[in-house]
Amino acid sequence: MKHILIVDDNDENLYLLRMLLTGQGYTVEEAHNGSEALAQVRANVPDMVISDILMPEMDGFTFCRILKKDEQLRHIPFIFYTATYTDPRDEKLALNMGADAFIVKPTEPAEFLNRIEPVLMANRDGKSSLPREQNTEEVVLKEYNEALIRKLEHKMLKLEEVNSALEAEIASRKQAEFSLRESEERYRSLFENSMDGVLLTEPGGNILKANPAACRIFARSEAEICRIGRDGVVDASDPRLPKALEERERTGRFAGELTFLRKDGTKFPGEISSVIFRDAEGKLKTSMIIRDISGRKQAESQKEAALEEIRKLNEDLEKRIGERTAELRSTIAQLEDLNRVFVGRELKMMELKKRIAELEGKT
Repeated sequence: MKHILIVDDNDENLYLLRMLLTGQGYTVEEAHNGSEALAQVRANVPDMVISDILMPEMDGFTFCRILKKDEQLRHIPFIFYTATYTDPRDEKLALNMGADAFIVKPTEPAEFLNRIEPVLMANRDGKSSLPREQNTEEVVLKEYNEALIRKLEHKMLKLEEVNSALEAEIASRKQAEFSLRESEERYRSLFENSMDGVLLTEPGGNILKANPAACRIFARSEAEICRIGRDGVVDASDPRLPKALEERERTGRFAGELTFLRKDGTKFPGEISSVIFRDAEGKLKTSMIIRDISGRKQAESQKEAALEEIRKLNEDLEKRIGERTAELRSTIAQLEDLNRVFVGRELKMMELKKRIAELEGKT
């Protein structure tokens, strides 16, 4: 049974490799960096090493170079399996160091096995089946340094990108915080200076905050209003209250009129607009904007009384006009009767005078 040492500083990568290889009948040993792996190789020589490159303490390139310089260990097949060093020049360096294969993560399991199994088969006699011409130490070190510089430049570029993104995010958050502060200041200004009463409440009826206008309307301090809650400021006997609460729970809002209570127990009519919302912590809250409409209701009542008085005066006037009209009609009828009598008498006098004249003419 072939024994494979896998080297990676990422536990998840080690787990995936271990599951793949043990599933194919290999025995697997693990190490988290080159130093740890080197000690394990010297204690128990494996049939193959599969190593990452970018690792703490000792990277994969250094581990491979040390292994390939050791006459007792250089025959061990060495495969790089990396996700960070993917440049063709990195692969060339790996092969120049003596690696038998260079595989880029991620690779499909079947393809990965197809890459490592020929290497194991070629080395079944304990010797490398494909001896390669090794470059001089100076050339290898030069290529190694170049690879490190490329990786450093890549990391610096990535770091600049991350820093730019972070700066943009910080600027965005500062703008959001500024906008939030502005919004909070506007809300505070509206809350404090509103002519209408404003209550911050919970759906169950607890009152959390009350603005100065609400304190004036209810003739109570904010602490008192918060202590007595909704039942202390809204008239529970108002038949409209249950329907208002049901509509707000169903639709998330309510607007209408209700009866409210002052500290001395007197009731007064008010317009209310209430909505349900979630605060920054996701908790349900409600707001209530209340306007005392006692003056308006009183004015409406006075207007109705005045209109009723005018209506009564009109009825009385119409009655008197009717009575006077009837009197005038009666008088006119009498005058017409008198006029007819008078005319009749005049006609008779004229007839009488005519007869007298005729008689006088005959004599």
